[in-house]
Amino acid sequence: TKTISRRISLNWIHRQAAQVAGSTVTLTWNAAADNVAVIGYRIYRDDVLIVETDNTGYTDVNLPGSTGYSYTVSAYDAHNNESPKSAPVNATTLKSVKGFT
Repeated sequence: TKTISRRISLNWIHRQAAQVAGSTVTLTWNAAADNVAVIGYRIYRDDVLIVETDNTGYTDVNLPGSTGYSYTVSAYDAHNNESPKSAPVNATTLKSVKGFT
């Protein structure tokens, strides 16, 4: 089994999307490189896979307010080899306020 050659570096932005709908966490990271070609990324929230994407960013929406989350990302290539997960990024969603739209 081959390991993807570059560990992913995460940059993150934590912002509230709409107070009534809850909170949003937006993740961005640098593209990973591999000798077979990286075709996508796996995003984990609290160690549970939530989505695969071919983008270098993901927005997690409609999260409950005042809740902490830990995110990691891994890359995978055309042979389904997966990189190690990135260092965790922690975010706490903002408190929802009723009556705002």
